[in-house]
Amino acid sequence: VQRQFFARRHAARRMAFDQRRIHRGGAAALQPGEGESARPDSLGLIYPAYLEEKPRFPLKKDHPPTFLLQASNDPYFPSYTAYEKALLKRKLPLEAHLFPEGGHGFGSRPCGKATDGWLELYTNWLKRI
Repeated sequence: VQRQFFARRHAARRMAFDQRRIHRGGAAALQPGEGESARPDSLGLIYPAYLEEKPRFPLKKDHPPTFLLQASNDPYFPSYTAYEKALLKRKLPLEAHLFPEGGHGFGSRPCGKATDGWLELYTNWLKRI
């Protein structure tokens, strides 16, 4: 995962994008250069899964701001609550949104449910952080 973050920074530098605004995402694996950070600037966990037993991201003091979003009828809902609880317990930066319905993998296509507005919530959060 760290290699992916470095790769994003490397690509941003080549394309003249702001390297300080790298969000968690995938990319080709590269080795970080000396003094380069592999830490993402933010995390967007949209309907997370498999986090209830042990968070997959280290929860350290410098944990990046996290956007957490899920529907309460998602079968992986325990991941949301476990991760939210862990972040709140450590007083780490968090914006959390819970929708009453939507299931798992509701995507960004409008479907007439409360989840229709999640992408705008997320985009606005990215602009604020």
